[in-house]
Amino acid sequence: MKREAVREDRTPGGKHRHKRRRVEEFNISSDGTIPCGPGAQTTDSLLDGLVSAAPDRIPKAEEIFSSTVILNNLTGNELLQCSYLELKYIIDWAKKVPGFQDLCVIDQTSLLKSSFMELSVLRLSYRSMGLKNVIKFAEGLLVPINYATNIGWGNELINASLEFSLRLQSIRLDHSEFCILNALVLTYPDASGVQDKQKVANMQTRILDSLRRYVAHKFPNDLQRYGKMLLRLPALRTLSAKAAERFMSLTLDGSFQLNELVSQMIS
Repeated sequence: MKREAVREDRTPGGKHRHKRRRVEEFNISSDGTIPCGPGAQTTDSLLDGLVSAAPDRIPKAEEIFSSTVILNNLTGNELLQCSYLELKYIIDWAKKVPGFQDLCVIDQTSLLKSSFMELSVLRLSYRSMGLKNVIKFAEGLLVPINYATNIGWGNELINASLEFSLRLQSIRLDHSEFCILNALVLTYPDASGVQDKQKVANMQTRILDSLRRYVAHKFPNDLQRYGKMLLRLPALRTLSAKAAERFMSLTLDGSFQLNELVSQMIS
């Protein structure tokens, strides 16, 4: 089965530098069905490694703010501090993804630059599942969507996370699947700047195999689940591109002040 990237790469701002292979190339039928049965193996060292990497680690309000957060006084730039810490966590997590540090530094950097906005939306969406009209920016910081919009965060950024959160909730995404999806988003071989595309492609194929085995074992009666997982990724790509466009406009008009790390990621 040929399994390769499932989205189009894009730079922040939504411009696509080159096309990625379509979801159909995963050999998923139009209804999402794939040939996977209940005979999948029950142990998976790669999955164990992806779970141990802990992509669900989230910022804590006390790590960001020197005093107790008063929501009514929260500003857009203060909220942006959560995103800075989130990005740091994403980089720390990527280093723990099995095989990532075997890539050259150029490829590691290229993959992170290409995926960090999608990873941010995915993480915000996952931890906001089950919450009504609020975004969990950090542990101890639940921000109502209307307040986040009013302080300049932007409808696109908020709605992207909320909409994708509902998509994840509709399939009852579990923790292991979340860990695998993060790794899939990270490892697109056609990301701009990647030199050893085959090595990245092989890495992604192993992650896809891990997802297939896990789903077949955990959900043997849901033959469409693997396809449903992968079909969420194009939606994530689209929503994240909208979020990136809004983020860039806020930085260009001076509403948000970027720190050096974020500036490097979007350069």
